[in-house]
Amino acid sequence: MMIRIDGAWHGLDRRQVEQILSDPAVFDVPKAPAGVIGLVHYGGQIVPVLEHPEARGKAGKRRFVVLVRDGGALRGLAVDEVTEKFVFEEENIDQIYR
Repeated sequence: MMIRIDGAWHGLDRRQVEQILSDPAVFDVPKAPAGVIGLVHYGGQIVPVLEHPEARGKAGKRRFVVLVRDGGALRGLAVDEVTEKFVFEEENIDQIYR
């Protein structure tokens, strides 16, 4: 699965993804540690929503939260876009394989 965060595409192992939430209510956490942007309620659980290190401090609300299993813990990752497709663009093929 591919996710876009702040204009850059990243890959996630689909087997770790539990759910994709579209425009969920993310509740602020005062004095949260760096990288934690809030909490979401999912299936009776309170799940921390994390921000990708490259996107920290950049303004804007992310449109999706991807819930990922990390060991036994469930964590949310705030992202701009999600797709199942993985398409190589011709101009990027040399970068990828060399």
